[in-house]
Amino acid sequence: MKRVALPLLLALLLVVLTSCATGGASSSEHASAGLIASHSTGSTVVDLPLSDAMPTSARVVETSGDSVVVAFSADAAYPGLRIVASAFPWNWEADGGMTLVLDVTNPSHDDVAVGLRVDDGEIPDGNFVAVSTKITPGEHRLVLPLEGLSPAAPYALPEGSHKLLTHPGSIILRPRPGSVFDLSHVTAVTVYLSHPANPATLTINRLTRVADHALPGFAAAR
Repeated sequence: MKRVALPLLLALLLVVLTSCATGGASSSEHASAGLIASHSTGSTVVDLPLSDAMPTSARVVETSGDSVVVAFSADAAYPGLRIVASAFPWNWEADGGMTLVLDVTNPSHDDVAVGLRVDDGEIPDGNFVAVSTKITPGEHRLVLPLEGLSPAAPYALPEGSHKLLTHPGSIILRPRPGSVFDLSHVTAVTVYLSHPANPATLTINRLTRVADHALPGFAAAR
């Protein structure tokens, strides 16, 4: 029995070491790209690192897990929380993840105008897309599909896009028709308030970049 157990033990140890080495390589690969990716559903799901965000006329008052609580000033027209591609621009065309999803909570008793902005060059000289909407008190999901944007041709609303407005559980935002933008050269993403009359505090639970088909029911609603 002892002669059989030893080879089995060595084989098991080799499998464990090989598995660890493979997992380590995968983690390093994602880290080098500055991405946190989940492929449990076979879809692109990339979290934008809120911990690296830079407040503009705003301040982070609390960080809890993946979420941040942000106090926005009313002294600026567009106070925001900006995440910058520090090492190199992001290429969102490469993996098809061209939809931004913002999960946000408004803990106040008032409506707040919240927006998402993406830039493809040096601010303020490059192209950008900025869309805002009013949210009521409570939890909300804002979805901004960017597929169809191009640096060479003006953006036009996709055929049948009005159907997205009824997507359950989400507020669908759309780039302004005529916008030009380079999705292979994204330099920053900003969560902002639009012309706040009063200071406001929001909890940004998650800011994610996904492929359309990664959102349940999203592709079917198009």
